[in-house]
Amino acid sequence: MSSSFHKGVESFKSGNLEAALQHFTEAIQEGSQDSNVNVYDSRAAVYEKLGKRKEALLDCKKVIELAPARWQGYLRSARLFLALRRFDRAKSMVSMAHARIKADDKKRIAEVVSLQEKIERDSATFAEQQAIHRSKTFYHFGKIPFEIAMMIFSQVLEENPSEVVRLAQVCKDWRATVLNAPALWRTLSLNHRNPARKAKAWKVRCHGVIEYLHLRGEVWPAYNILQEYDFTRLRGLIIFDVDPHSLCKNLPTLCISSVMSKLDSVDIQCGGRTEVLWMWEAPDTQLRHLSLNFRHSSWPSLAKNVKHLRTFTYKQRLEHQYFPHLRALLHGNEQLRSLDLTVDLFEPDVPLEEEVLDVPEVITMSHLESLTLTGRPPCVESLVTSLQLPRLRKLNFSTPVTSTVFEHFLSAKIGDGLTELRLSFCVFGRHRLMDFLKFATKLEHLQFTGSFDGDLQSLLDALTGASPDEIGESMEVSKRVYLCPSLKYLDLTGSPKLQAGPIVRLIKHRNLLPSISQTGEQVSKIETLIIDKCPLIDSNILPWLRTVVPRVSCVYMTKKEANWKR
Repeated sequence: MSSSFHKGVESFKSGNLEAALQHFTEAIQEGSQDSNVNVYDSRAAVYEKLGKRKEALLDCKKVIELAPARWQGYLRSARLFLALRRFDRAKSMVSMAHARIKADDKKRIAEVVSLQEKIERDSATFAEQQAIHRSKTFYHFGKIPFEIAMMIFSQVLEENPSEVVRLAQVCKDWRATVLNAPALWRTLSLNHRNPARKAKAWKVRCHGVIEYLHLRGEVWPAYNILQEYDFTRLRGLIIFDVDPHSLCKNLPTLCISSVMSKLDSVDIQCGGRTEVLWMWEAPDTQLRHLSLNFRHSSWPSLAKNVKHLRTFTYKQRLEHQYFPHLRALLHGNEQLRSLDLTVDLFEPDVPLEEEVLDVPEVITMSHLESLTLTGRPPCVESLVTSLQLPRLRKLNFSTPVTSTVFEHFLSAKIGDGLTELRLSFCVFGRHRLMDFLKFATKLEHLQFTGSFDGDLQSLLDALTGASPDEIGESMEVSKRVYLCPSLKYLDLTGSPKLQAGPIVRLIKHRNLLPSISQTGEQVSKIETLIIDKCPLIDSNILPWLRTVVPRVSCVYMTKKEANWKR
C-alpha cells in the first residue's frame, strides 16, 4: 500500500481527522489498484466521523461497487442512513450486511442485530413524533369548503367587525379568502386616523357596498370618497362626535329618505343641540333600535313616522313642549321591549304652545321587559304613573324616586313578574319598598347603589325572614315570611351605615338553614354578594362569607381613592 494510505491510518488513529482525510484523498489520486477498496472505506470512516454523511455515502457506494461481497460498505451505509432518518434504506443495507457476515463471526453478527433493533426503535419513535407534529401543524382550514369558511369568519366578525383586518393577516390562504369576500367588509368604521385612506381601501374590498357605517370624530376628509359608496343596503348607522347637520350637508347620498327609511339601527351621540329631521321624515321608517344622546326639535316627526322600535334610549334633557311627543312615541311603538330614558324636562328660552296629541292618559306597553329611568323625580313620576307594564322583568332607577312611583307599581301589580331591580340614590320609606317587594316573588337580582332614605337594616332583616322586633329570637322556619324568595344576587354598594350583623344573619338564614317561603317553596341561596364601599363592614367576617357565598366582593375603596386619602 502507498505511504499516503499509511499516513492516513496513523493520522486517523491519533485523532487528526483533517490530515487523515487529506492523506486518504492523495492515496486515491495515486490510483493504487490493490488498495482502492480499503482507501475508500477508510475515507468513508473519516467522513462519518466529521459528520459529512453525503460524502461518506458516496465512498460507501464506491466500496460496494468494488467489493460487493464484503459487508463493510453495507454496514457503514446502514449507520449513515440511520443518522439521516432514512429508515427504509437503513433496514435494507443492514440486512445485506447481515447476509454477508460469516456465521461464526458472533461479535459482528451481534453488532448487526443491535443496529437492526436501533433502526426499528428510532423508526417507531420518529413516526410517533411525526404524527404528533402533523396533528399540531396540519392545515385543517384549507380542507373545508369556502362556504363553511365564510360562516366561520362571519361569526367571528359579529361582535367586532374590525377584526376582518386581522383575519386577513393570518396567512396567505386566509388573506386570499378574506380579500375576495366583499360580504366580510360590509361594516366601515372611520375615526380621526386616516379616514380618507381607510375609506378608499375599504371601497375596493367591499365593492362600494356597506351595511353598517360607524363615524367617530374628525372624519370630514373621507366625505368625498364616501360619496362614491352605495348606501342602498345600509342597515346601521353610528355617529359619535360628528355633527349630523354637517354630515347631511356634505354627504347627501347618505341622508336621503330612501336610505334612512330602511335603517334598522341608529345610534347618535354628539352632545348639545342639532337637527336631524332628515333621519325620520319618511313615513313608516323601519327603525328597530334607536339611541340618541343630543337635543333636537324633530320629536313630532319621530313620534309620527317611527312605529317599529324594539329598543329606545334617550340620554339628554327634553324640552317640556316635546314631552307629549315622547309619550306619543311610546304609545305608537307597541313592540318596544327595552326603554332607557333620561326624563329631565326644562322650559326652552322661547316656549312654544304644546301640541295636543291623541294619546291616552294611561299607556299600556304590553311587550316592555326592561325599563331604565334617570332624571328629576317629578318628571320620572309623571311618566311612570302613566304607564302600564304587564310584562316588565327588569327595572332600573338612577334617580331619587319618590314613594309615589312604588305606590303606582303596587296598584298595577308590576312587581309580580319582576326578576331584576336596581335602585341608585332613591328616596322612599322602607315600608313602601317592602310592600312592593312582598309581591316580587320572582326577583333574583336586587341592587342598591349609594345611600337612600330608608332603613337598610330593616330591609335586610325582612330578606332574612323576620321583623326587626323578632331579631335575636328563635323562630320556627315555618313562621318566617321571606321577602324575595328567589333572590340570588344582592348588591349593596356604597351603603355607609351598613354593618356586618345584618349581612351575617341574612347569609346564615338564606344559605345555611333550611329556608322555606310562606308558600312552602324552597328559598334560594345568595350566590353573589357585593358590599363594596361599605366602610363599617368588619373585614373579619369576609373569610366566613367566602366559604358560604360563591361570589363575594368587598372593596372598601378604589386604588385611586386610597392614594388620594394618603
